[in-house]
Amino acid sequence: NGIDIYFDNVGAVFTDAVWDVLNPDANAVICGQIANYNDDPKNPSKVRPFLHKTIYKEVNIHGIFVNKMKNKVKFYYDMGKWLASGKIKVKQTVCEGFEKLPEAFVGLFEGKNTGKMVVKC
Repeated sequence: NGIDIYFDNVGAVFTDAVWDVLNPDANAVICGQIANYNDDPKNPSKVRPFLHKTIYKEVNIHGIFVNKMKNKVKFYYDMGKWLASGKIKVKQTVCEGFEKLPEAFVGLFEGKNTGKMVVKC
């Protein structure tokens, strides 16, 4: 049925793949591009042009910077309730043991995690 809301915190091929399956009047929120952070400036990752795809579907794109988030107190209050009630489920990758810290860190940049990467010591 397509995608109505897309939250992008990864970029690269993930961002590239979504434009064709967004529904008309979809919303795309761009918060990060971790797949591109380690690009060589002389040879950056190539992403196919996509802006033309947003025109006929009238896709809304909004960039956000989390440090500028307004009303953090309400957010944390509401999110705490939703997490506690199970309304929102958290996906995370958990590595056991302090010795896994380097592997977990590198895994962040290699896409080896689902959601948050957690190291339990």
